[in-house]
Amino acid sequence: MRIVLLSGFLGSGKTSLLLPFAMYLKDVSRRDTGTAVVIIENEIGSVSIDGATLRAGGLEVRELIAGCICCNLADDLSLTIQEIRELYDPEWLIIEATGLAIPSEIEAEIRSCRGLDASVSSLVVVDASRFIKLIAFNDRMIRRQLEGATTILLNKIDLVDEGTKQQIVRTLGELQPGVAIIEMAATCTIEPAVWKMLLASPVPSITR
Repeated sequence: MRIVLLSGFLGSGKTSLLLPFAMYLKDVSRRDTGTAVVIIENEIGSVSIDGATLRAGGLEVRELIAGCICCNLADDLSLTIQEIRELYDPEWLIIEATGLAIPSEIEAEIRSCRGLDASVSSLVVVDASRFIKLIAFNDRMIRRQLEGATTILLNKIDLVDEGTKQQIVRTLGELQPGVAIIEMAATCTIEPAVWKMLLASPVPSITR
């Protein structure tokens, strides 16, 4: 099983990217039978709206609501992953975190799951149109969300000029040296080549 942790600050565009990414994984899956992709969706509120949209795309979705999976719902996350593995054993498990989650803490919880044989990719979505303001306003939060990222998805590049985009790329490179940065605009159709780039990044495996 390959686990993809999708995170990023509030309004960065995670959900807009989630559906086309999940559908791409479903389309290229090597499986002829069984479940190719399962999604765990985490919402702070008590009602999840995105889950209905994802199910409409024919995807299996589990929801963890009214809390954050890096703190008060951490135990629920471990149990849900184990249940998904036993019921579906999917090729891909995508976990969409809340906009306030700390990815490294979620990854630590994933790695603590007993009997888990999987690889984990941490994809962090960054909103190019707000990044400079956000890091000035809450530098510590943004830095913590970038820690340990396998890939940074620089989203909404269509909303900034070239100079601003290059400034953001330099800053991200300083914060996470060597990390892959993929530019995209969630309002546009994302070419399959972009998803292939995401899957090409080497990821660490977990065997417990």
